[in-house]
Amino acid sequence: MPAPKAYMLAASAVVAASFLCLDKARATEAVAGRYIPGAFAGPGAGIVPPTPGFYWAVSNIYYHGEAGSDVPFGGSSIAVGLEADIWATIFGGLYVPDWDLPGNWTYGFQAAIPVGWTGATATVGPFDADDEVAGLGDIAFAPIMLGWHNDALNTFFSTSLTITAPTGTWEEGELAFVGLNYWTFTPAIGFTRLVPEHGLDFSAKLGIDINTENQDTDYYSGRTVSFL
Repeated sequence: MPAPKAYMLAASAVVAASFLCLDKARATEAVAGRYIPGAFAGPGAGIVPPTPGFYWAVSNIYYHGEAGSDVPFGGSSIAVGLEADIWATIFGGLYVPDWDLPGNWTYGFQAAIPVGWTGATATVGPFDADDEVAGLGDIAFAPIMLGWHNDALNTFFSTSLTITAPTGTWEEGELAFVGLNYWTFTPAIGFTRLVPEHGLDFSAKLGIDINTENQDTDYYSGRTVSFL
């Protein structure tokens, strides 16, 4: 059945990237988080492919964000009127081993390697500042991806755990970065309902980002909930 494979390829990029998301929120350091609104709202969010093999995808993201209030950068550094632009390319891969699981269950492993550029401007103290940086982002991998599908291959459920490592370019005190310098653990559940005769895909995914402390700034970004 070739149609679900297209959805699976699109879904293989649905691993947390690690580029900053500017928002009104104050809980995360530099108002940065793993979740970028709209970036991962793609088809097949609840699919773990029922056919063994490797699946690959490349996705590109451009994002612009602003924060009008004070923004903490760890320690006592504060930026006012922070504004940033982000361009990222994410290389995603998904592997489904040939395991004979009972029922219609499927197990998979997933990984995503982001590279990108960030440019940011803000007022820091009495001075205007701008900064830009390019490089490797925070690599994400999912050692746990368990999915179920019905016999008609049009209804899918999944549960997963994604781990995002602090591999990205980051430096204390800098406005621009492509990594967040802390680990994130993201348990998530997903659902997809396909209506191929009408070309429709109803998908949703709910996850919770559990962040560790930034060891260089002693800043703890807490937990964030994302829904797409």
